[in-house]
Amino acid sequence: MLRKAAVFAAEEGQEIVVDDRHLDEAIRELVLCGGGLTKSLLAAHDLPRRPSPAMILPR
Repeated sequence: MLRKAAVFAAEEGQEIVVDDRHLDEAIRELVLCGGGLTKSLLAAHDLPRRPSPAMILPR
């Protein structure tokens, strides 16, 4: 997750500084786009197939 947050920070083209918004974006991608292993590790089998609005992180 930290690597992905660093990638998001680097894409901005400035000095690479990872802050909260980069971590939020990495978490959002991990939860919403994660593969089978990620979903298994996060116990996503207990979650509904489509996230409710309350489950989606605000941007």
